[in-house]
Amino acid sequence: MALKFVLWMLVILASLHSISSHGSARHLKEIVLGRCWDFQRQKTSEVTPKNCSKLWETFHNAFAFKDPCATNFSDYEPFFDEVGMDIVKRDKSLFWSGTYKEAHEYSDFNSRLTTLEDTMAGWMMNGLTWCGSKNKSSDGINYDSCPNCSHFKAFWGLASRRFAEKASGISHVLVNGSRLINGTPAAYSRTNFFGSMELPNLNKSNVIELKILVVHNIGGPVLEVCGNGSIKEMEEDANKRGIKTTCLDDPSQIQHLLCADFPESRVCRFLRSATRSVTKSVSCG
Repeated sequence: MALKFVLWMLVILASLHSISSHGSARHLKEIVLGRCWDFQRQKTSEVTPKNCSKLWETFHNAFAFKDPCATNFSDYEPFFDEVGMDIVKRDKSLFWSGTYKEAHEYSDFNSRLTTLEDTMAGWMMNGLTWCGSKNKSSDGINYDSCPNCSHFKAFWGLASRRFAEKASGISHVLVNGSRLINGTPAAYSRTNFFGSMELPNLNKSNVIELKILVVHNIGGPVLEVCGNGSIKEMEEDANKRGIKTTCLDDPSQIQHLLCADFPESRVCRFLRSATRSVTKSVSCG
């Protein structure tokens, strides 16, 4: 009896492991429609006017009433054809890997540079969870649980590819030289979105340079810098595509943003002191 109970529990745990504890966001339709209008009215006027109801319809059709683990790029093609990538301007694209917070603080929603999440498609879906349900009596959306398969890869993979294809002039990528994955330094990986979907889809006819910006955690380890480890692999991969690279370690403009959260760290005190010295020198000159 005890053995049967253990086996029964193992079966239950195995089934639970394949299910996420979170389903689709409640009021998903209302959120997406609201973000669509908000983006066009409050965030930017640079996009061609979009029909929010039509965007919701094409997005909903991509995954609703479908097996979440079986959706693919072709399902989302009509949505991305409709939404476009209007705001990605020359010299403004900013890719990121392991630096979500830093990249978006630096881009400042399209004021300095443009991330994927600053585009209309990215803005509308950023941070949301969704998956389909085959229950024909519902709206085709599973609000209870979503599987742990890579069901988001179809959407965000295609979004990444479209964003990369739109890049022109000087493109930028912000990576974390303090990042470890499974115990290995991994500022760059050929298996993540940047390495697998974005860098391979940069068009050398349009992109004249990839500017690599390497940041390190304040007070954290410096595991990789320009010219070594996975960052060197990134430079080589870009060069093989005919794209010139430049690389900067801890650019001061990004360091200042990071230091807002760690003003008393040794690095930030030194940076503040150096800035005061330069200011004093300029004013005395």
